Amino acid sequence: MPGARDGATVWTDPTGKFWLFGGEGFDSADTIGELNDLWEFDPNTGTWEWVSGSNSVGSVRYYGQPGSYGTRGTPSIANYPGGRQGSNSWTDATGNLWLFGGNGFGAIGGISDWGNLDDLWRFNPSTDEWTWMTGTPSIASLPSYGTFGIPDPGNDPGSRGGAVSWADLAGNFWLFAGVAPGNGIYEDSWEYLLNGPAHATPPTYSPAGGSYIGPQSTTISDALSGTAIYYTTDGSMPTTSSTAYTSAIHIGHSQTINAIAVAAGYGQSPVNSATFDITPAQPTINWPPPASITYGTPLSSTQLDATTTSPGTLTYTPPAGTVLSGGTHTLSVSFTPEPDSGYAAASFIVGLTVLKAVPVITWPVPAAMT
Repeated sequence: MPGARDGATVWTDPTGKFWLFGGEGFDSADTIGELNDLWEFDPNTGTWEWVSGSNSVGSVRYYGQPGSYGTRGTPSIANYPGGRQGSNSWTDATGNLWLFGGNGFGAIGGISDWGNLDDLWRFNPSTDEWTWMTGTPSIASLPSYGTFGIPDPGNDPGSRGGAVSWADLAGNFWLFAGVAPGNGIYEDSWEYLLNGPAHATPPTYSPAGGSYIGPQSTTISDALSGTAIYYTTDGSMPTTSSTAYTSAIHIGHSQTINAIAVAAGYGQSPVNSATFDITPAQPTINWPPPASITYGTPLSSTQLDATTTSPGTLTYTPPAGTVLSGGTHTLSVSFTPEPDSGYAAASFIVGLTVLKAVPVITWPVPAAMT
């Protein structure tokens, strides 16, 4: 039976048998290190079977066996991963076991070869053969991201341990985050396309998300022809039931747009997000100083003639119809922006002179006197 360990990798195959690989623990000589033994447990018989790997981590504590990689893509009974812990695992529809990365030893072995790994392995329980599928046989490899959302044989998640992994309904493998070489933390998501078509390319934004003053209008497009784009603006994840993109989107306040692309013959694209941080713009109000008026003339559009190209309403103080006394007065206008316009409230003032009126004196000729 397996020795005591932690950080092992586990699977359940389609027949209900349990599988255990590696971890940090004790070998058959009670030496602690990074293990690379593979075990199968049959619940029907209650028995363990040692299937692959070594029963020894070597003569030095906290060491482990190096990997035997063979030729990439070619299964062999002589292939096996090096000792490790904190790997990720999946099971495919045919019952194969898959192993990715972790912390352990590459192809060289020894203390200088211990670190984060990026190798992907497949184990076939029918033949008891490991196959090195992708990645490198060395430690501390950096990610090769390629183009976001575009599958490519040259893409690689890079060496990491302790990531989160799962399989989707199509049987494709997913990987999120993990500890990077040097103890940094990744926050990226990766998909290994084992089954199903390639994804549509993620939509792009023009202009892209960022900080802006005043309203913006962004268009969403996709490099793949014939795609339909769906988006949300409330922070939720888009689906094909979300708003269909048909024309440029007005952005009058800070918000995040999430969008997907869908095309015939392709899987739904990954979500691409754009966050727009909008600072309301100050509107431009044009109001030339009005000409002087004579006392008794009520205010009208002749004096209250401010203009702006920003969407909103202008309110005057004092309002139209007011009769001002003689002298110099201040007129003001307040701008109230329309909701989601991307503009701020504002005000503007001008001066107005009210001239004294010339009185009209009526004096009838008095009657003659005797």
